[in-house]
Amino acid sequence: MSPRIRKISLILMAMMILLTISIPFSHGQTVNYYYDDLNRLIRIDYGDTVIDYTYDDVGNRETERIAHPPITTANPLGGIYGTSQSVTLTCTDPQGPGCANIYYTTDGSTPTTSSPTYSSPILISATTTLKYFARDTAGVNETVKTQVYTIDTQPPTGTIVIQGGAESTTSPNVNLTLTCSDSVGCSQMQFSNDNLTYSTPQAYATSAAWTLTVWDGAKTVYVKYRDTAWNWSAPFSDTIALWNDPPNPPVKVGESNYTTLQAAYDAAADGSTIKCQAITLIESLTVNRDITVTLEGGYDSGFSSNYGNTTSMKGTLTTTTGGGKIIIENFVLAQ
Repeated sequence: MSPRIRKISLILMAMMILLTISIPFSHGQTVNYYYDDLNRLIRIDYGDTVIDYTYDDVGNRETERIAHPPITTANPLGGIYGTSQSVTLTCTDPQGPGCANIYYTTDGSTPTTSSPTYSSPILISATTTLKYFARDTAGVNETVKTQVYTIDTQPPTGTIVIQGGAESTTSPNVNLTLTCSDSVGCSQMQFSNDNLTYSTPQAYATSAAWTLTVWDGAKTVYVKYRDTAWNWSAPFSDTIALWNDPPNPPVKVGESNYTTLQAAYDAAADGSTIKCQAITLIESLTVNRDITVTLEGGYDSGFSSNYGNTTSMKGTLTTTTGGGKIIIENFVLAQ
């Protein structure tokens, strides 16, 4: 071959490669090109279509065969789950000679025909990247597919704060400050005033409006959170005192009414009796006066009787040196 002819051949080869590389494809589809040892194009894999080329002894392209790879589907698809999943792989080959094998890996590596052959459902009990492809009886391979399974069995953690952490309120309509934390994300929440009957689940948010039960006393609001893997948390709670009946406050000294135990103690005289309704007081008491007082709990709303009842104090009782004496009856300290 003369130098001139050799140069023309190289130019023609370069043009062929350029034309091959510029074959159009759509929708972000990945196209794979395969060459033999002589750098001749022998296969174009479009994912849903494969074109095979063969050559004669002198290098002329001889035949062109269009094949359609098999199709493998996974059930269930990848996603976030709260329990282990049994994944079934199914191969169909509607435009080909039929499925031969499905090859897969569960360690994130790309499977080959040396990888395990699928024969029964794959149990996935931890977060796993499953990759797989099918091969038909003519040796045409499907493009490798990937499914990621996130297995999360841990429920969310969280908090709830009523009215910004206030000890009491005069309105049953309160605002809740909410936090939820989870490795796969929080999706829903629901509330309750008794930890028995809960509201309809709603989308998770960092705040919500809520209505307390209307009678006076300590009010506890419960919340449960759900993550995107459908794990519901145990209840989280916060408590606030509701006083929405000003003529009838919970603490009394003589004929004087007080909304807090500390205010009643600060106003008491030596020998006074401080009477408290049979509720839970969300406060602490500091005994720091050189007087003797009696603290009686368990009274009804009219302060006429405290027989058989007690008052709970959710707080601390602190006494100081020289702080006098306090006699406590029908009271319990609550956590």
